Amino acid sequence: MKKDAENSQEEKPRPTAKKRKSASRILFRGLVYSLFFFLLLIASAGIVLEYFFPAEEMRVLAEKEGAKQLNLPLSIKKIKFSLLSGVRIDGVTLGPGVQPIVFLKVLIFDYDLSKLLQGKSSFTRFLLTNPN
Repeated sequence: MKKDAENSQEEKPRPTAKKRKSASRILFRGLVYSLFFFLLLIASAGIVLEYFFPAEEMRVLAEKEGAKQLNLPLSIKKIKFSLLSGVRIDGVTLGPGVQPIVFLKVLIFDYDLSKLLQGKSSFTRFLLTNPN
């Protein structure tokens, strides 16, 4: 009888311990969270950039300062800032409106974001479209 009682206790399933997560699974989850946080940080920085540097106000300021530095009338149709791709300036006219010295349909300043985050300003590319 004692053997039957011992056998019945052995046959009962033991409660299993919680499954341990493997190190690779924890690392993968950490990488996914880090990537999500980084993308959220970039998106919020883009929103802050648009809020603190409105394109229309920057266009007026760029026209004013550019004309002052060059001693020539400067006209800019549109400025667009992008955190990842740089600055795009459309419709740049340098000189009097009747006979401009320079007209640029599009002017693009591209920069290296990692150097910009380090406090170094380095433009990697200037692109002129239809210069006249």
